[in-house]
Amino acid sequence: MTSEPASPGRARLLDLAWVGAALLLGGLLLRPGVFSVDESHYLLAAQAMAERGSFEIDNGYSELRADPLLYFYTVIPARLAERGTVSTVPPYHALLSAPFLLVFGLRGLFWLNLLAFAGSVLAVRMLARRLRPGEAFASLAAGAYLFASMSFEYALGLWPHALSQALTLWALVAWPSAEGVPRASVRAALSGLLVGVATGVRLQNVLWLALLPAAAAVFLRRQRRLLWPWLGAAALPVLGMAAINQARLGVFNPFTYGGAAESARFSLAEPSLPLTSFVALLLLVVLSLMLWRFRRRPIEMLAFGLPLLSGAVLLLWPPVQRLMANWIGMILFHFVDSSFLPAGTPLWGAARNEWGQVLYGGVVKKGLLEAAPYLVAVLLSVRYLFGRGRENPYPAFLAALALAGGISLPLVLSSGGFCFNPRYLLELAPLWLLLALDAAWPNLRGRLALLLGVVVGGALSLPLIDHAGSVDEPASGAPVLIGLALALLLLGTAVWAARAPASARSHKLAGALFVAALGYSALVQWGVDVERGRTVRDVAAKIQDEARAIIPDRSLVLAWEGRKDVLTPLKLDRDVWIGGLGGSDEDAPALVERALALRRVFVLENGVPDELRVRLIGGRQTRREVRRGLVFAEVLAGGEP
Repeated sequence: MTSEPASPGRARLLDLAWVGAALLLGGLLLRPGVFSVDESHYLLAAQAMAERGSFEIDNGYSELRADPLLYFYTVIPARLAERGTVSTVPPYHALLSAPFLLVFGLRGLFWLNLLAFAGSVLAVRMLARRLRPGEAFASLAAGAYLFASMSFEYALGLWPHALSQALTLWALVAWPSAEGVPRASVRAALSGLLVGVATGVRLQNVLWLALLPAAAAVFLRRQRRLLWPWLGAAALPVLGMAAINQARLGVFNPFTYGGAAESARFSLAEPSLPLTSFVALLLLVVLSLMLWRFRRRPIEMLAFGLPLLSGAVLLLWPPVQRLMANWIGMILFHFVDSSFLPAGTPLWGAARNEWGQVLYGGVVKKGLLEAAPYLVAVLLSVRYLFGRGRENPYPAFLAALALAGGISLPLVLSSGGFCFNPRYLLELAPLWLLLALDAAWPNLRGRLALLLGVVVGGALSLPLIDHAGSVDEPASGAPVLIGLALALLLLGTAVWAARAPASARSHKLAGALFVAALGYSALVQWGVDVERGRTVRDVAAKIQDEARAIIPDRSLVLAWEGRKDVLTPLKLDRDVWIGGLGGSDEDAPALVERALALRRVFVLENGVPDELRVRLIGGRQTRREVRRGLVFAEVLAGGEP
């Protein structure tokens, strides 16, 4: 397939068209409901910043001192008496989202993410032109990102994924793509600044702070001087995070939530890991000196050989063996299938079927290649790392960043919580998409073969769309394996086509399978993930509306843990405290008694066990109101408990 460059005017017009399409689609499908516990925490942080200019969370804990009033990411257990309730999520999301919340209310936070997503569509088109100049390739990349990258689902939400993705993508756009770019130092500084801010939006972006300059140092040698302004600018928001954490959490550390640990941890925290890091560094120094002495091009050997050599030595150490086993398990969990989740990894709000697959909301959580099997083609970009295309080092730079990120990220990831696909991989997904399209582009030939691929991909997606999962049916996890099979077939045919460049048959087959995998990914994203996510948000929005009609100002509402987060938006327009049941319920009856002296008390009875409900009411009279199946009971202050 060919891709002819468009005129500058036409290219800008098409850019606007793609951005407009993303905003229109998002606006039509938006459902302003809270999806998960994480979203409620980011909402609370944004509200605190918008209304009070601080990170202090006002939910009645200072008045009532009851655990049900604590949200997970609003407390440092060891410092609760000292610090009180304070937002511990990365701080820059609150700073960036507070103006939107202040001016536009709850919908402003949703539109912040939609605007960020639309900006990401534009960034993907710009990066695509750097790989393969031409409008056809840029439009294919934008379409694949919009419909098949797992990203659109998160653009419809409150949590920070869309904003984080936009910041990292525009950091790549800002980095000069070639020699002689005007104001290269300024652009490099802007790139570093964006990565630093992105780290303050999602802490896992700390890997970008290391991987982007490392990839640039190895593959963009003539631009190494730009690393100084990049690093200097990136340090500013990182130091800002440290200062904010000192003020709110009491620790001068930018990479912490302040709760379970004072620093970012590996998913398998070993007490000896600091010593492991020191030993690894020592080995790297020794091996570096040896290679510098005996090799002419030591930088490349350092980049590829030393991690392997030092890792082989460190594998003799039991803590590193455990870390490696966990790392491999998390790679398989996030990239292949949820049944590979390492033993002992915490799961919140999830169930597992007999195959060991993880389900959230009755939907099997998909690995990357189950959700987007066409992305397996990114593995072909490894050719850029070993000399292919050195006349243009930019693809090698992107490939190093994308592949190294995919290998490194599972070291610092958890199971991901309530989601239908690997949301922790979203910042890297656009890079994998671009490189996968770049690898597949020479194979996209023969209209009949491509059309057949679209039909096959659509047909293969139907079983998963029809039955996304069930805890009671062990075989309900089988449909997600179709994506894995498609990924394996695509990888095999793509390698065949690469090794047989003169074979038209191999190219047509590889192209057809790529289109099939792309179509499958798009239909699964929209037929399962987006649709189920919108359903959850729609239900949450309806619960909010009913509660808003009943819960007055100056009240306390108690709800079963999962519904507590759904009610969080009530705090935006009234003085309401929200308590979660299902965790520390021992002092819940006493909480009701103390709260009645200060405000009206309501219980959303749905999901609350009868025994706990009786204890909460404590013999008092109640006034019940039922709306759309939701039972709200006001506990009246009169009478003896």
